[in-house]
Amino acid sequence: MSVVLDWEQITDSNEQLGKGGSAVVVKGYYRGQPVAIKKLLYQPSARDMFFGLSNNRTQLVCANICKWQHKNVVKIYGVCLDPYCVVMELWPYSAAIVNTHKQ
Repeated sequence: MSVVLDWEQITDSNEQLGKGGSAVVVKGYYRGQPVAIKKLLYQPSARDMFFGLSNNRTQLVCANICKWQHKNVVKIYGVCLDPYCVVMELWPYSAAIVNTHKQ
C-alpha cells in the first residue's frame, strides 16, 4: 500500500471542520469512506517535493505512521501531493468539539 494517494480518489466536501496557522481541515471522502482532509495553507514547490516526500526515508516514515493502530490515535491513510494534504480518519465528533472550543 502506497502512502502517496491519488487526488482523483478523494472527494472534498468543502465542509470546514477546523483551521489553524498552517492548515485547514475539511470533511471529505476517500474511496467512499468519510475522512478528514488536512490541507496545508503552504503548498510546497517542486524543489520542496523533490527533497521532501520523494526522499525514500521520508516515505518510509510516512508508511510507518500509516500503520499505527490504536484507539487513541487518529489513523492516517496517506498524503496527496497535488494539492498537498494529509488524509486521515474522520472522528465523528470533530465538528462538535471545534464548535465547543469556539464558545
